[in-house]
Amino acid sequence: MEETRYGKLGRLDALIINQIIGLLYSDETSKIKYKKSFLNEFNDYLDRGKKKGEPVNEGCVWELEDLANIDLKSPQELARWLKEHQHTKYQKQNVNRERKSFLENF
Repeated sequence: MEETRYGKLGRLDALIINQIIGLLYSDETSKIKYKKSFLNEFNDYLDRGKKKGEPVNEGCVWELEDLANIDLKSPQELARWLKEHQHTKYQKQNVNRERKSFLENF
């Protein structure tokens, strides 16, 4: 089966995040610890959509509201950055495809 647009995006997101982790840490223990913290934050994602005109719901999360900069050494902040990209997409089915691919490649 050919890779979809969102499958490719998720795979490349995983590649980038893995490269960041590799640049930050050389030992496997630190990499595993970082990935676990990243996934704890990343998996705290609600994919409930909102149609135009609907009131804000629990799926309307502004992940970066209290951040001015992102510290790459903070797995939670990096995960929130990636989740924010996903929250801003209109088609939640596509976000789910992207997240699935990311998790398969991470």
